[in-house]
Amino acid sequence: MKKTYAIQLNKVTIGTTVFAYADVSMGVVFGTVLFQDINSPYDFLKEYCLQNGIGIDAHIPKINL
Repeated sequence: MKKTYAIQLNKVTIGTTVFAYADVSMGVVFGTVLFQDINSPYDFLKEYCLQNGIGIDAHIPKINL
């Protein structure tokens, strides 16, 4: 049975995931994120980055994942 993990940003749960793969040596995990109450994850994360001075390398507004 796979374990579901909560994903939090600033102590607020924004979604969940079941990790599909992890590379412990690189400190990386992979898995689909199921966002909760967020219409556009792209816009949500973009706004968070802009508000917190985090650089965005690629900006493709028509995709809006």
